[in-house]
Amino acid sequence: MAPACVRRFIGADLDALAANDSPALVNRSVDQICSTLIRRRAQYGFSLIVLGGHSVDALRPVVARLAGA
Repeated sequence: MAPACVRRFIGADLDALAANDSPALVNRSVDQICSTLIRRRAQYGFSLIVLGGHSVDALRPVVARLAGA
């Protein structure tokens, strides 16, 4: 779950965003996040994502796995 400051900043129900596969969110396991990001790159052409400072450490394994992918 996102910290309260992130929920306030987004101004939307995170559960609804997740249920609708919003490109604004990634969550779950490293494998699932990697699969989601690869799928979104193919679907939407995203080649860059922006991380909030609160998520950098948690997503290091994702960055390491996708580096050069």
